[in-house]
Amino acid sequence: MSKPHTVQPLITIVTPSYNQGRFIRATVESVLGQDYPHFELLIFDACSTDETAQVLRSLEGDPRMRWVSEPDQGQADAINKGLAQARGEIFIWLNSDDLFLPGALGRVARAWQEHGPAIYYGLARLIDADGADLGPCPNQSPSLDARKLLTMRALPMQPATFVPTAAVRECGGLDTRYHFGLDYDLWVRLAAVLPIRHVSHELALYRLHDSSKTVAQSEAFCGEADRILCSAASRGQLSLRQARAAARLFAARVYLQPTTLDLNRALTYLREAVLAAPGMTPHALVALGKAAVRQLVGERVWAQARSLRTRIV
Repeated sequence: MSKPHTVQPLITIVTPSYNQGRFIRATVESVLGQDYPHFELLIFDACSTDETAQVLRSLEGDPRMRWVSEPDQGQADAINKGLAQARGEIFIWLNSDDLFLPGALGRVARAWQEHGPAIYYGLARLIDADGADLGPCPNQSPSLDARKLLTMRALPMQPATFVPTAAVRECGGLDTRYHFGLDYDLWVRLAAVLPIRHVSHELALYRLHDSSKTVAQSEAFCGEADRILCSAASRGQLSLRQARAAARLFAARVYLQPTTLDLNRALTYLREAVLAAPGMTPHALVALGKAAVRQLVGERVWAQARSLRTRIV
């Protein structure tokens, strides 16, 4: 058992931004308003053409916040710039449309002091473009481990996931080849060398809106997930059959969602998952059953049931 750390860790928060001026004030204020003072906020804006620069200038004055507007090669490149400048022991990126909930940084810092370096994740909730609550993020688990991560049975929510800066640097930072699964790729690589620890609180709000990447590009994300898991298989984290089955089961779940519903495609992916790994059959049946119940009861009742389950666990 590791010894408790007595020094309060510095947390580096990197915010990549491009044309999110309508959201970025709330994002920055959710950081600057934290009751834990030991953090630095590094904002990398990719030469936004909206009101982003004006908003950021109006927020200048807190020495813990620095920002720059310059070209980059995409989100992963911007985050890697922040990683290169990070002075904190703990690293996270917070997209310019997401928010921390009050007390998030302090809770993570206390967990770090007690247990030392690990992948720390909490729960997150969904909000819409206007900030209205949409319930807990799906596919979360208070008992996430490497096995669940590698089979995509549960995932840490990116704005509620904190990792050791040194470990991110040692594994090469974010892979700029990925645009949609860059966070998942990082979690998978880090899970090979770090424990995964749950912080049993809601830490962040994940905003869904028309230009959200995960809403607009489901098919591309599924393709990246497949490549990420095949890479993990090449490193020996799971077998190639398990990787292919997990990626296809995940794709099926995506196409069983109401916003991306494509039953024929979902059934094709479920069949491929079961053929690759027959042990996936129970999970495939559960995915189908959940989708059927969701259609039957409607989104309002489904959201209420998910919220109740989250509170219970």
